[in-house]
Amino acid sequence: SGGSLWIGTRDGLNKFDIKEEKFTRYQHQPDNPQSLSNNAIWSIHEDARGRLWIGTSGGLNKFDRKEESFTQYREKDGLVNDVVYGILEDGRGNLWLSTNRGISKFNPQMETFTNYDKKDGLQSNEFNAGAFHLGRSGRMYFGGINGFNEFYPDSIKANTYIPPVVITDFLLFHKSVSVNDTSLLKQSINFTKEIVLNYTDYVFTFEFSALNYRQ
Repeated sequence: SGGSLWIGTRDGLNKFDIKEEKFTRYQHQPDNPQSLSNNAIWSIHEDARGRLWIGTSGGLNKFDRKEESFTQYREKDGLVNDVVYGILEDGRGNLWLSTNRGISKFNPQMETFTNYDKKDGLQSNEFNAGAFHLGRSGRMYFGGINGFNEFYPDSIKANTYIPPVVITDFLLFHKSVSVNDTSLLKQSINFTKEIVLNYTDYVFTFEFSALNYRQ
C-alpha cells in the first residue's frame, strides 16, 4: 500500500522502491532479537491495518515500517511450528498460518495462537509452500502432502466443553488392584472414597480419563 514491492528470497527480505529503483535488504542478525528471525522467506502478507507479516523457516515476523524492526513469533510463543508457509487473514483480523506441523490461528491483538492438527480434520500435519488461497466468499484453502483443506474460518469453533474426570484404575507396584473382600478395594475405584495404605505400599498409581468423545 506504500508503493513498494516486497520480495521474499531464500537469503532475506527485500523492499524495492519503484520510484528510486533501489533495494533495501533485511536479514537475520544472530545478535539482534529485533531482526528478521530467518532468511528463508515463504510468505508475505499485508493485513487490513497495513501491518506487514513475514512467514519464514524460523517463525512469523511482524515488521514495523517506522522503526524498521521485526517482532518474532515462534514455537516458544505458541506457534505450532516455526516453518510458516502460508498466511491468510479472516474477516476478524486473525491470521491463519500453514506450517510443517499443522495450522495456527493467530490473534494479533491478543498475541495468542490456537493450533490445529490432523486430529481436527487436516489432510496432514504437513503443508506445502505456495499452496494457500483466500476465496472471494471468505473460504480458505491450504494445500499439503495429502491433498488440501478448505473451510470458512468463522465455522471453526473452539471446544469450550470442560469434561468430567473420573478415576479408572488403582495400581500398586504397577499392577491393578482387584476388587474383593480381602483387597484394599472393596468396590470399584470409581466409588471408593478412602484407601488406607501400608507404609510399604510406596509405589501406587491412579489412572484417570476425561469423558470427552470429540476426538
